[in-house]
Amino acid sequence: MDCPTCHNNPQQKVVAALVNRGGTAGCALEAHPCPTCGGGGEITQDHYERFAAGSVVHAERVDLHITIADMAILAGITPLDVSDYERGRLPVGHEGVRDKIYAAIQRVKTARRTGVIA
Repeated sequence: MDCPTCHNNPQQKVVAALVNRGGTAGCALEAHPCPTCGGGGEITQDHYERFAAGSVVHAERVDLHITIADMAILAGITPLDVSDYERGRLPVGHEGVRDKIYAAIQRVKTARRTGVIA
């Protein structure tokens, strides 16, 4: 199936990203393959389902104004795990990451609803 990010469009299979490689040069624009399909333009049904589930979590995290770094701390996982889950890049077998993220989201919602945090 076509990638939901680049839609198998040759002009969108490469994205520009500001990257800091260290040193004194600062950030530079670099071309990178589509973060969802790796530039191939297509993904499997399984990958699409993981991408769709991760997109829901991403939207919820953004609505709660939680950064990737803060979500990682709340869930007890790495920022890379949060990002990989939201992008559908975690393979089957990483359900523990999903469970930790959902639990962290529920704790934040409960804390806000009860007035523990704003």
